[in-house]
Amino acid sequence: MTVLALREGLSVARMAIGGAKLPVPTSFAVALFVGLALAFAAWGPGRTPALALLLPLLWVGAPSRATAFVLTGAYHLGVVRFLPEFAGNWFQSLTAGYGLWIAVGLLCGGAWALCWPKDRGALRVVLSAAAALVLTVVPPFGAVLPGHPLIGMGYLFPASNWFGVCAFLLVTVAGCWLARTWLPRRYPNRLCTGGVLMLVVAAFLWFVGATPDSNGGKVAGRIGALDSRWGGYPKRDSLEVMSRISQVGLATARLAGGDDGINTLIFAESVLGVYDPSLYPVIELEVLRKTRETGQTVVVGADLEYGDKQLQKIAIVFRPDGSSSYLTARQSVPVAEWKPWARENHFPGDWLATSTVDIGGGIRARIMFCYEEYLTGLHLLSEMQGEHQMVVAISNLWASENTLTSFVQASHTEGMARLFGRKWVRAVNFPRPKVNGA
Repeated sequence: MTVLALREGLSVARMAIGGAKLPVPTSFAVALFVGLALAFAAWGPGRTPALALLLPLLWVGAPSRATAFVLTGAYHLGVVRFLPEFAGNWFQSLTAGYGLWIAVGLLCGGAWALCWPKDRGALRVVLSAAAALVLTVVPPFGAVLPGHPLIGMGYLFPASNWFGVCAFLLVTVAGCWLARTWLPRRYPNRLCTGGVLMLVVAAFLWFVGATPDSNGGKVAGRIGALDSRWGGYPKRDSLEVMSRISQVGLATARLAGGDDGINTLIFAESVLGVYDPSLYPVIELEVLRKTRETGQTVVVGADLEYGDKQLQKIAIVFRPDGSSSYLTARQSVPVAEWKPWARENHFPGDWLATSTVDIGGGIRARIMFCYEEYLTGLHLLSEMQGEHQMVVAISNLWASENTLTSFVQASHTEGMARLFGRKWVRAVNFPRPKVNGA
């Protein structure tokens, strides 16, 4: 698949650099294939997201704005190729699932197409490339765009921090100028030059770029993240909520163990459903009495209702000294949760809200709530907000049986954690195990 994609990429480079033209339908088909193939080559087990760094070069080499739209839209659709199933289960409609998936592709492709430089002037190309890299990070496009090329830097140059971010911007902009302005002028009649260079860069990224750790994100020092298979959101004040609180307490006590135990235990997003103060006595009995004895800190996800039937995703931090605090999510899933047009069950967003918190043991961490893992801009904002030592992701993927959903989402968090040299853990809630015969 990767070899075929690179061959088709060579065709795109030939069109852009050599001036050769294909019929419009063929051009669109090639762009569609290249975009999807790049996504499949970069995002999946045993593959390196460093290949995502090729996207801006393919984008700027597209022969037209429409082709650039098709190529980049197809790439982002390929990154979240599991979305139709997830959204379909969420809304109980496969039609809705595919509709939202296509909408993601249209928005993401539109962001890149908006910035595509029609002419080959050096200043125009440089400004267009810089604008595209920024526009795809900030809202509104940055609030829906998965698989941003910057994430690939974490797999290519780990712990490069802000220098890596600046290098990404400078090198990518320079690469776009090279591909669209310098090479066509320098080699106007050599159709293969750009394609050969693209193959060389792709081969370098493939062999040098790291692959995501499929077994990572569970333990970092004495901080552990526990996955669960509790399924969908529990009803308020139900026995299911009580059962989950009890299981949190049992797991926390089981993992305590003196100098070798887990000091801080992380549970997934929204696993307690809508939090109500009446739950505190149960949490005190099942969890906090034990953690006071063991000295452990527990972080658990819940939803908080406030105002006029509005909701907020929160991560509650229960500390062994009896104190507690919570952080709120900055961006929930558009349409499914973030829906400002709705009168109820709307999860407001605030990208500038605090995202770091003390999780025990002198460790300060940034909390990334499920959907936020995809959003490069939120990772960068957290890095700007102040010093912290690690990344904690809490996710709730109850609506997807596809293991790729969790893998690709985790790859985004791991990539940004790698980029800034931070340890990371991630707790996920999965669907309930299917009962035989059900």
